[in-house]
Amino acid sequence: MARVYLLLFVTFIAGCAGPVAKGALFSKHIDPPADKSKIYVYKQESGDGITVCLKLLLNEIEHGCLKGQGYLENTVEPREYTLILQTNAFMGPRLVEHHFIAKPGASYYYEFAFTSGESTNGAVDTKGIGGGIASGGAIVIFSGTHALYIREKSEALKALKTLRESE
Repeated sequence: MARVYLLLFVTFIAGCAGPVAKGALFSKHIDPPADKSKIYVYKQESGDGITVCLKLLLNEIEHGCLKGQGYLENTVEPREYTLILQTNAFMGPRLVEHHFIAKPGASYYYEFAFTSGESTNGAVDTKGIGGGIASGGAIVIFSGTHALYIREKSEALKALKTLRESE
């Protein structure tokens, strides 16, 4: 019986480890052309329970799939955008959404994170989750908050140099 419990525990823990980016290590920031904008979205963690990559949607058009310890870089036309991160699963939920205007020659840096609580100071969008078994009083087995942060260039570049491109 102990083997069954061990197998269930290992399966549960393995399910908490998300896919990890395996592309090229970030090398350097290159400014966009004067008539374009550049958008970076990155995710430093991989053990946050998200077992699929996150589709990056800009105005409902897919621009890559973000994996743990990875980043996506997109050069786009300057205009108004809605940035969405959505799980890459059948009818997967949208985890965060942010509206912004991309200006010519500018770069934008967004960090996606999952916190095991509600501490999301400075996030531009959040979505809390919780689940569990209710028996009399609610017993929550897992909970947390998905959050999207705007980062300054220097802070973002420090994080990006440790990350790999999401394929």
